[in-house]
Amino acid sequence: MTEEEKKHQKELWKQDRIRARHEEWNKIRSMGTGAKLQYFWDYYKIVLVIAASILLIAYLAVTIIHGSRTRTLLYACFLNADELDPDTETLQADYIASLGGLDQNKEIIFDSSIRVNPKATGTSQQDVAASIKITAYTGAGTLDVFLAPPDVTAYEQEGGMLLELEDLLTQEEIERLQEAGCLYYAQEPETDQDTGAVMKRDQMPDDGQQDTLNTQPQKGMHIYAVRIDPAGVIGGYPIYAAGSQVWVSLVGNTSRSEEAMRFLRFLLAQEESSTEQAK
Repeated sequence: MTEEEKKHQKELWKQDRIRARHEEWNKIRSMGTGAKLQYFWDYYKIVLVIAASILLIAYLAVTIIHGSRTRTLLYACFLNADELDPDTETLQADYIASLGGLDQNKEIIFDSSIRVNPKATGTSQQDVAASIKITAYTGAGTLDVFLAPPDVTAYEQEGGMLLELEDLLTQEEIERLQEAGCLYYAQEPETDQDTGAVMKRDQMPDDGQQDTLNTQPQKGMHIYAVRIDPAGVIGGYPIYAAGSQVWVSLVGNTSRSEEAMRFLRFLLAQEESSTEQAK
């Protein structure tokens, strides 16, 4: 085949492809919307699947890279927040502003997605999901702070989830908060003598919901939570119902206790003076 014949053959193939695309486009244009979608799926699903896979891989890669470069300064969990629309975003923005802002590679997370029912049997979908999330996050050292009503605070303390606060609060803070009845005192959680596992009750009796916590220090008791609603800061955000008691506690294995205490002092409207006293 001569060069002229080869050029002619290529031109014929080109014209055939143009004609085929034109015919296909006219065919698609004549179809209804449903038929068009079915046609594209039947003939181009492999392309769509490949494109979706590429996008997913790209998204995962970006997420992983972002996560590896981002340092979490604080993870606060708002247990049993108002189910309608807890405005943790505004509180988060105000707290970050009080710190003077954050670098791009740092973050503070406020999570209001978990609900804990101390009286539940633990078999409902919501109870199981909450237990799994809390267990996974605390096991990974992700969680730092709980904000919760009194009954949930007591429930988590009995489960061995909370950190003793005597060494993190200043003596002046302890005296002032104790006088105001804003410190939660409790015995260390009971543990099994053989395994060392915390003997957490599975369910609170129907008449056992605690509307108030013990605020009177006694021998052998430790401080596990601080009541923040009297300070008025948390009440400025629609996160918990008006008039609700809100207690702040630190997760037992937090590695960010300094930032957690800074957040506690912000909620007590004491962040500046108390932080200086603690140094």
